[in-house]
Amino acid sequence: MCSIRFSVELDEKTGKLVPRVTEPPVGQLSGNPHGDYYVYEWFLVETGEIFYIGKGRGNRYKEYHDHAYEAERIRAMYDTDFRFVGINMSEEEAVELETQEMYRVLNETPFILTNRVTPLLAKRQNGYSPSESTPPKRFETAPIIHVAQIDERYFGMKARPFDKVNLDCLSKVHFVNKVLHYDEEKILYGGNHRPYYEKVCEWMNANGYRTVKSKFAKSVTAWVYISDEEVHNYMNDQRLALERIGRNIPVYHLLDIWNMIK
Repeated sequence: MCSIRFSVELDEKTGKLVPRVTEPPVGQLSGNPHGDYYVYEWFLVETGEIFYIGKGRGNRYKEYHDHAYEAERIRAMYDTDFRFVGINMSEEEAVELETQEMYRVLNETPFILTNRVTPLLAKRQNGYSPSESTPPKRFETAPIIHVAQIDERYFGMKARPFDKVNLDCLSKVHFVNKVLHYDEEKILYGGNHRPYYEKVCEWMNANGYRTVKSKFAKSVTAWVYISDEEVHNYMNDQRLALERIGRNIPVYHLLDIWNMIK
């Protein structure tokens, strides 16, 4: 795991000590002593957009990458090619160059990288974050089902709102158990979602609505999210619902129910 380093260095121009913040290279070292490492990048032929940067030896640059799922989806859909950024290096040199090239792409171009790990101190991160079109979260307001930058740019996916609450679909709901990040809880719920959740559960119980433990239970009538969701995950879950229980499931947000009953 990359850890940020803090240091103090002498500025030769001013003669003053200045703080420096750095991080080690992104890649991991295997200890391999070979000197035939290279750094490569995959890009779209039509536009020149770089979407993946890696290091390797032998045929690594053209092999299928099991752990680069999004990059492989792009390679399967588009006309892509590769180029070497540097060749005939030690592993340490390749890892350093790989990191420098990621910095260059993320700091100096608009290209969206699919690498899972990118430099923490770069001006931008990889394309797994919500797209720039995602509206900011607001207090006591349901967010949208957002789309990741990769999915919007390369696969034409669009963000969508949570479904409008239909009382007929609340008879047997499943509360989706996802991690509610600190910033999300602070913005949406003022730092504590429990009172909102408990009020909705109390209202449901009083009106004869029930919950089910399984997301794909045969009897489930709706999924209720406490956090936000991503379109890619939403589409995958709906596909699984069709396969397992033969129908799509309405998707609601806790705050929409809470706002309806308050």
